[in-house]
Amino acid sequence: MNQYYKDIIKISWPIIIGQLGMVFTGFFDTLMVGQLGYKELAAAGVCNSIFFLVAVFPMGVTMAFATIVSILQGKNKTSSYTLLARDSALITLGLSLVTSLVTYIFIKEFHVFQQTEDVAALAIPYLTLLMWSMPPMLIFFFAKNLCDGFSFTLGGMVITLAALALNVFLNWVLIFGHFGFPAYGLNGAGYAT
Repeated sequence: MNQYYKDIIKISWPIIIGQLGMVFTGFFDTLMVGQLGYKELAAAGVCNSIFFLVAVFPMGVTMAFATIVSILQGKNKTSSYTLLARDSALITLGLSLVTSLVTYIFIKEFHVFQQTEDVAALAIPYLTLLMWSMPPMLIFFFAKNLCDGFSFTLGGMVITLAALALNVFLNWVLIFGHFGFPAYGLNGAGYAT
């Protein structure tokens, strides 16, 4: 196997494992919320669809940061790294505010999704909790994608897997009420996120 293929494997396997970690986070959220009942599961499904519909644009923008870092590395323009990091951070913060605002509008106008009153009553507080997770999530993607651009892909994987383990544990504690915490139900999954 030539060096090109070895480099691809070395750089890509942590990205693949990290992506699987993100998929498993959603999987375990759904599995645990599903134990609460069909209304909670319906509310989570609607909210997660709205959340990721809003989040896909800024997530895509942060993915471009890795490409830009790689281009700068290829051109040996190391003096531009600081400017790129600063500008990328500002873009990420701006996008996190915009996406949080869009999510807030969806919360206020939730009736447009034509859900039953029971599902809407569960969904609105849950989506509100997800809204608060948008800025930290996008900041993570900003940092991860900058690191990926430098071929340091292991860090993002480790953080994603640690977040997965923490999320599953906090789901168990906060959804079902363990260690003296009340059972928050669906909102417990929102707090865990």
